[in-house]
Amino acid sequence: MINILLTGTAGFENKKAVLPIITTYSVWHLFVIRTHKRNELQKDLTVHDVQTLIRYPLPPHKQEACIERDNLKFPITEKIHDEVLSLPISGIQSTETARKIVRFLNEQ
Repeated sequence: MINILLTGTAGFENKKAVLPIITTYSVWHLFVIRTHKRNELQKDLTVHDVQTLIRYPLPPHKQEACIERDNLKFPITEKIHDEVLSLPISGIQSTETARKIVRFLNEQ
């Protein structure tokens, strides 16, 4: 899978999004990027048959389990939370699929 990540993301040039740091010793089950236009990007990717996911719709301090912290402000947490988007990653995903996603992201 690391070969798919390294090869597929080699041409990534979108300055509006931030990729995770990719190393040869990483273990991947999520591929999460950050972008200021997350919701727009998610809609565009869906139109192009690329499944994405916003894994946690609420920041941790706003979730029911932490209701006593609901009134607190964590601006960095909230900013990051509003920007993260999980892209598809799988051991059966082809390098070409990864390249297709990168090409699409570069066009944004």
